[in-house]
Amino acid sequence: IGPGTDLGGEEVDTWGAFYPDSDSWKTYAPPPGFISDSRYVAAFVWTGQEAIIFGGLDNHDSSQTLNVGARPNPQPGAWTALTAPNPPAPVRQAACTRTGTEMLVTAGFNYNSTYMRDVWAYRPPRQFYLYPRP
Repeated sequence: IGPGTDLGGEEVDTWGAFYPDSDSWKTYAPPPGFISDSRYVAAFVWTGQEAIIFGGLDNHDSSQTLNVGARPNPQPGAWTALTAPNPPAPVRQAACTRTGTEMLVTAGFNYNSTYMRDVWAYRPPRQFYLYPRP
């Protein structure tokens, strides 16, 4: 789980992952390629084994909509960046779900608050790809 703000509105810059097998949390360094250590309104999904995070707003510059994501690496304390030659557009407040094999990211808003209608899929450990519209 990535940082953001706590219920009192204070910024929290801690990254971590929960491991259900050992019922424990481990602290992680920020994912590679992230503009800042913290973000909010990002798309997040739990696969049953790991968290995948994508997009959101930079917590230090709320005008900066992000199009980078990461998932925890099996090596504790590390993240693997989500890679794509043509990544999805920067998006915040996107809806996401897990199909069993893919993370689907859809809707949300871009940097100038335009509603996005694309559907992107991420299939670990492969790259993002765009679903064509009907």
